[in-house]
Amino acid sequence: MSSTTNSGKTPERVSFSYLTPNNLGVVRKLNSVLFPVKYAEKYYKDILAPEVEEFCQLGERAPLIALGKSVLAWI
Repeated sequence: MSSTTNSGKTPERVSFSYLTPNNLGVVRKLNSVLFPVKYAEKYYKDILAPEVEEFCQLGERAPLIALGKSVLAWI
């Protein structure tokens, strides 16, 4: 999936992935940095449920390279 940027630049590449136990740490980190709320453990368990996977996903822009390591820019 891609989205068009303003000012006629090349479209940015955006991909979405389902939440899994492997990427749940990213969700926890994003929540702690972006929101002034501490989510209960039940929240993280609930967002992994198969019945919500279509609307509980991570969006990711194309990877950025910084300091010799791949750093993902999450949206």
